[in-house]
Amino acid sequence: MRPDVLGMFKALTNFDMDSRLVLSILLIGQPPLSKLLRRADLVDVAQRLAWYGELRPLSRDETTAYIDHRCRVAGAKRELFDGRAREALYEMGRGNPRATDVLARGALECAHRARAETVAVSHVVDARATLPL
Repeated sequence: MRPDVLGMFKALTNFDMDSRLVLSILLIGQPPLSKLLRRADLVDVAQRLAWYGELRPLSRDETTAYIDHRCRVAGAKRELFDGRAREALYEMGRGNPRATDVLARGALECAHRARAETVAVSHVVDARATLPL
């Protein structure tokens, strides 16, 4: 996000009606946003934020839980990824949820094309070769 766009939030949050704030803004971003908000010319914008945090990479265990959760939400009744495939998803996705999603989807497609019952590490490797991660 450009600094001038963030500056518009200052103007928007200055508007009060009957002594109450009429607009709340939810600002969510990746680590570069936190760095941007620490700039001297944006200190007044940062002061208007009630709270902000930073999404860190998932740990190995969190990545496994994330994969399991995403599969359950999608309706899977059994584990779709074997242990080595899960390890590969963590290593190649670097704990980034978006990269893990893209890679897992690609691996599922590779496994489907191979008519495999379970996603194996070879499917993850094949998917990684075709994806811009």
